[in-house]
Amino acid sequence: MNDGGLFETEYVEEPSDSEASISLYVESDSVGKRIDAFIAENTELTRSAAARLIESGDVLLVGCENKAIPKNYKLKAGDTLTVRLPEPEPCEALAENIPIDVIYEDDDIIVVNKPEGMVVHPAVGNSTGTLVNALLYHCGERLSGIGGVIRPGIVHRIDKDTGGLLVVAKNDSAHLFLSEEIKHHRVERVYHAIVKGNFKDDFGTVDAPIGRHPVDRKRMAVIRSAEYKSREAITHWRVLERFGAFTHIECELETGRTHQIRVHMSSIGHPLVGDTVYGGGVSPFEHKHKAYISGQCLFASRLTLTHPRTREQMSFFAPLPDSFENLLRILRTTVEYGEQNLKCLENLKIYLLRATLTVLILTVRPRRLPAILKGLNIFVRTAGVLPLPRADCLFLLKDLFPMRARRLIFLLLWETVPAFSIIRVKER
Repeated sequence: MNDGGLFETEYVEEPSDSEASISLYVESDSVGKRIDAFIAENTELTRSAAARLIESGDVLLVGCENKAIPKNYKLKAGDTLTVRLPEPEPCEALAENIPIDVIYEDDDIIVVNKPEGMVVHPAVGNSTGTLVNALLYHCGERLSGIGGVIRPGIVHRIDKDTGGLLVVAKNDSAHLFLSEEIKHHRVERVYHAIVKGNFKDDFGTVDAPIGRHPVDRKRMAVIRSAEYKSREAITHWRVLERFGAFTHIECELETGRTHQIRVHMSSIGHPLVGDTVYGGGVSPFEHKHKAYISGQCLFASRLTLTHPRTREQMSFFAPLPDSFENLLRILRTTVEYGEQNLKCLENLKIYLLRATLTVLILTVRPRRLPAILKGLNIFVRTAGVLPLPRADCLFLLKDLFPMRARRLIFLLLWETVPAFSIIRVKER
């Protein structure tokens, strides 16, 4: 149970010979929710999987253990649920003829460039079409067995919507060696990302522990409380290009926690473009260019490791995918377009000022000209010629100029602006 009502659930695993169970405590915020929806929100189960557990009698309501619970049961304050999770049934991944981009291969390791949208290994809801299925076809039985029948050869993973470099072990010796290298931070993994916002500094480090979110069990979060389980997580970042509202950065992982870069960038106010789970994907720019954004804009571009047999240090590189490059091209064009339009506005201001001075010289009495030019100089420095609102411009003109000059200046500095209104910075 939580203190102060901040979280809805208490997550407790109780190991046994055949199953684990979790206990969920219902707080006031969840009163009235369907029991299957509540379980799905607070565990890694889907709603349909939760419904099956309810129907099979594996969900118990404390105090009513002998009564069957309907899957549409509406929760009450103080309800405590016990959810029994049976051991997953082992299933074997099957070989599938799926093309893969092999960067390097020998008898011990294979380095592949995983496309975005591909799951690394089979799991619930993704039993086929995974990288493991493709590797089994490509390598046959020449993959490490340490990961089991579901994850043969898999030493580390990247998210489904993250593309890029991944090393796979082809024998148990290579698997054990690479696992130790990753554990002791001796494998260099560098990612490119496009994030929202502009950084104050050119480089930095996020050192913040990551654990499963206390409420939304499908997400990760920065967890600093000793009450909840978390693990050390360190990400080093460096700015590559700035685009005003967006920034292209490089991230190097010192640790490798689930969703680490996504969680860390979101925690410092710079969620990844397209990452709807951690605060991205909501800006007008992202909506406009969603054809180039399929999930978070994150790519594993560089991988440096020590070869498990030769002990040679090896570095591998992968080019940014077309969708990533296209998005960068759009951002660069937007910035260049904006700079050109700002230059046009500056030229327009100079033109209007020269036109105003010309009219003054031709129409104003000579003895009044010095005082008018002095007032015009103050007006230009104060108002910047154009940016002040109409009412403020009138106020300045009234104090600084005689009636005749005031009308001429106002007409030139204000009434001509609509004709140039098409020159403005547009979001591309």
